[in-house]
Amino acid sequence: MVGRFDPSVVAIRQAAVLGYEVRTMTADWDARNTKWLGWLRWVSTDDSDYLGSHPELRDGWTPDRYWAVYLAPKPEGREEIVNGDLWVFVSKLDGNVIDWIPRR
Repeated sequence: MVGRFDPSVVAIRQAAVLGYEVRTMTADWDARNTKWLGWLRWVSTDDSDYLGSHPELRDGWTPDRYWAVYLAPKPEGREEIVNGDLWVFVSKLDGNVIDWIPRR
């Protein structure tokens, strides 16, 4: 929990609203958005259109304004998550969900 909001709880609630089976998910985040920024660098160097509908994630948002929470199914003997994961972006100002991106 950071301040008044627990970003992982907010993100899991959003995933439930989107129809994900949240009992089988884990939440991963940190105050500096390290995982998201690493993913963003990878996506930016890839010719993928992953952020095509979310240009604000690349250009307009600064990591000090949001927490990027990565939700994924709990691994069941698998090394890599292949689908069913998503990013949920939670405002540091009010704890509301700003946006989400399901993995394609």
